[in-house]
Amino acid sequence: MSHSTKENYWQPVKVKTIADDVVDSIVEAATRGFILPGDRIVEKEIAEKMQVSRMPVREALRVLESQGIVVSEPFKGIRLAPVSEQRLNELIDVRVVLELYAIRTLINQKGHLVAENIDLFKQKIEQMKKAALLKDNYLFSLSDVDFHRTICILSGNITLTSLWENVAKQLTIVIGISTLGKPMEEIIHEHEILLDKIIIGDLPQLEKEFEEHICAQTKRVDFSTIIDNKRKNDKTL
Repeated sequence: MSHSTKENYWQPVKVKTIADDVVDSIVEAATRGFILPGDRIVEKEIAEKMQVSRMPVREALRVLESQGIVVSEPFKGIRLAPVSEQRLNELIDVRVVLELYAIRTLINQKGHLVAENIDLFKQKIEQMKKAALLKDNYLFSLSDVDFHRTICILSGNITLTSLWENVAKQLTIVIGISTLGKPMEEIIHEHEILLDKIIIGDLPQLEKEFEEHICAQTKRVDFSTIIDNKRKNDKTL
């Protein structure tokens, strides 16, 4: 057994691996609707399409399974996890706990309204607007997720941010799918309202708006119909 010492503890930062690229590619494909919830993800096919060996694909699928993005079932293989009511409720519950705590911490901190912090939020909204113009739901979803990541980061709670990152990829996919049935402009408007409340600093009103954005707005999206329509449209192409 090796033991870390003061001299050998610090190691060079690892560069992005092939498995990391495979993870990102699968998440992007799911966000864009190229892979739909319930679709099989075949290790061999992914390896051939990406021109890599099956080992990094297998590693990537293990990572995605640990994050609840893919599920492995006996005799059915590996599939993209369904966007079920239970899964959505679990994702919403986690987001509400973490993000509301983060926003309370952010608002209660002195100096939370400094121009640099407000500019960060505005940049994310501008990125969403650019993605909407391009009709790029993957870039749009990444920008949306970045808006909420910024809230966690600015709270200063590293542990909270780390926990939130565990659901970030799931959130990216869910938002991406939602844009197939919900106008991006509507989602942008929701974030503009959130930013206005953050700037005002009215915590009770902000908490109410957050619950509306995370809970009510998500539950109004008919994911089953969106996915069914996407699947039907793909078959007719």
